[in-house]
This record gives sequence, C-alpha cells and structure tokens, in this order.
Amino acid sequence: MRTLARRSKFHRAMGNVRVREVRAEYVSLPSPLMSVTGPEALARIFFEFFQTFRDPQENVLAAYLDSRGGLLGVERVYRGTLNFASAATRDVLRNALVMSAVSVLIGHNHPSGDPNPSADDILFTRRLIDAGRLLNIDVVDHLVLGTTPEGVLRFTSIKQRGVI
Repeated sequence: MRTLARRSKFHRAMGNVRVREVRAEYVSLPSPLMSVTGPEALARIFFEFFQTFRDPQENVLAAYLDSRGGLLGVERVYRGTLNFASAATRDVLRNALVMSAVSVLIGHNHPSGDPNPSADDILFTRRLIDAGRLLNIDVVDHLVLGTTPEGVLRFTSIKQRGVI
C-alpha cells in the first residue's frame, strides 16, 4: 500500500506530462569516430544516409564534430516536402549542445538532382551561422546534394562557393 501511495503522490505532483514521440533511425557509418577531412568526405557520409532513407522529400542532416574534427554523430533534423526543407536553427544547435559538439556541418538533398543552393538555402545557412556564434558552435559548411539519373552523387559546398 505504501508503494501505491508514493506513486500516487508522485503522479499528482507531476500533473499533466506530455511526451513527444521519438523515432530513431540507425545507419552504419563507414568507420566509427572517423574524421571529416573535407566536403567530399562529408558528402559521401550524407549520401549514405540519403540512400538509406530513399525518401522523395528533402531531408536536412547535421553532422556533429568534436574539437579534433572527429564525427560524433549524424542526425536527420528535418524532413521537408518535395521541394522545400527548412529546419529550425534551434533543433540543429540543441543537438550540438547535447552531443557537446564544437562544430556542425549541414547537408540536405534536392530530390530534383540539382545541387545548386537556393536563396532559402543560403539564408538558412547564414541564420544558422549567426545563431551558432552566440553558442560558440562553429557552423563549418552546408552541402546541397543531388544525384544524376544514373545515381552519381553531385554536391555543392556553400562555403566553397564563397557565400559564407
């Protein structure tokens, strides 16, 4: 009876508690805790994730790095529509804080296959960089990925374009 009374008091103290649905997707990386050495390596990692999703919608991924450039994890932070995806900066940076990441790399796919960044892609990247500065999290790059009809990976680095 005491156990029931304690539980009851606990539940009364908690009031209405909302639980957000959680969904996890696991994808094996080429090697655990690998280093991301440049946009080509990151594009290959993101491409593996996109191949796993096989999703006709735009998806935004974030790769979180430690102080040595080691990959802490890759996470899908947003699933968009056929031609639009805009993740909230707070979602990307919240996960960076949880993982104790020093830097973040963003990538998203264009289902059309065209890897050229849109004006919205560039605006999102700039907002993310500004917000990251406030938290001392470096947003290193944003890759836009596409594939040819034959399945060959193509990507554009917004940083290499000189936009950021």
